[in-house]
Amino acid sequence: MELFRQLINDGTTESPTRYQRARNLAGSGYYHDALDLLDSVLGSDPAHADSWLLKGYVLYQMNRYDEALQVLDRALSLNPGLDEALVYKGLIVSSFGKHHDALDLYDRALRIDNRYLTAWYAKGLALFLLERYDEAIRSYEQVLEIDPKHIDALSGIRSAMKKRDKGIERQKKEPAPAAPSTRIPAPVHENLFEDQKTEIRPPAKNELVFSVLSEGKEEREIQKNPGRFFSETPPVQGASPAPALFHAMKTAHAAVSHHHRVHQPARKSPVSRDELISRTRALLSADPLDTDSWNTLGDYLMKAGKFQEATEAYERGLEIDPEQPEAWTTLGEARRKLGCYDEALFAFQQALVITPDLVTTWILHAKTLTILGRHEDALVSCDHAIAIDERCIDAWLYKGFLLRKIARHDDALTAYDQVLAVNPFHDYAARERKSLIDGE
Repeated sequence: MELFRQLINDGTTESPTRYQRARNLAGSGYYHDALDLLDSVLGSDPAHADSWLLKGYVLYQMNRYDEALQVLDRALSLNPGLDEALVYKGLIVSSFGKHHDALDLYDRALRIDNRYLTAWYAKGLALFLLERYDEAIRSYEQVLEIDPKHIDALSGIRSAMKKRDKGIERQKKEPAPAAPSTRIPAPVHENLFEDQKTEIRPPAKNELVFSVLSEGKEEREIQKNPGRFFSETPPVQGASPAPALFHAMKTAHAAVSHHHRVHQPARKSPVSRDELISRTRALLSADPLDTDSWNTLGDYLMKAGKFQEATEAYERGLEIDPEQPEAWTTLGEARRKLGCYDEALFAFQQALVITPDLVTTWILHAKTLTILGRHEDALVSCDHAIAIDERCIDAWLYKGFLLRKIARHDDALTAYDQVLAVNPFHDYAARERKSLIDGE
């Protein structure tokens, strides 16, 4: 942090200069310091699209993937021509197994710059993982048109040809070709790395650690719940990123093209959350019986971390119309955040009485029962969720955690096997399964 303080206390306040220093910090691996400096830049200039892009890159390097996706969306809202933002988003969603979504993002980037080498290479990798080998070969050939000595593209073509010709089963496949490297994004108005010969390498990072319960008081979720109040943009569904693939995405030595950026005019900065809260309160002053506005206010307050106020907003809406299962669910989550677990359980139960097939609500119900020490009842709630959606990773994952907690290790193994059947790259389930087998 001392380096960061020196940089921001030298009397320089102009956003472009501070932005460049944030780039230098990120290039040296000082991601936390770069993030602090970028927040300072964006505090004074929230429409600085390059800073949002760089912040997305930094969060990506820090393994804060959901936040990175939100920030990259913000950058793209200000400048839709940021092809690097599209590619970073593609790398993240592909690492979650969403290769089709990644392809759409890579194609959007290539419509902006058809000679963007990294986009072509990333597209080839996604097609390879989807077993669309002929298309993967064509993408790698596009890479070679730009850089005829691109080793990873040559290797990718060989691997794709072998897979196509042999037609071997997924379990016996050779490793996928190396994934594209990443670099600090250049601003749209200039290319600061035109003469750069080597990739900037981030320092080694520890593996992601997924905590479950802390001291029996506050629960930390194994995976983020896809509830509407957790993120500004829809989170990527499924498991944590596949570790081998995502590590390759950050460390492979593929060459990166240097290409011109087309400057796009910045759009108006999105409305702040505080302003949205104020506007919603104004609507309710005019129409205090509008249940949708009460629920919307509760959602905004949840995102702002104002859980008591959110609770009051949801309760007001439910007083007007108690037949709202989603509002009961979000009320339950707000009460959980406040540590009011019995009251939260009641809210979840009300939601399930109205609509019994709410998978997310059953899982929240199970987690609340766990905090209250009612493990067997929590297992029943997990089974309800699984009966509704037998491929629900969250339900199987939490059931595995519960079974291990009560020493039913064979059953826990079965639960983790179910997770891996849905997503063979699920890092947490694979580690837990190995730990159980090893007797740890």
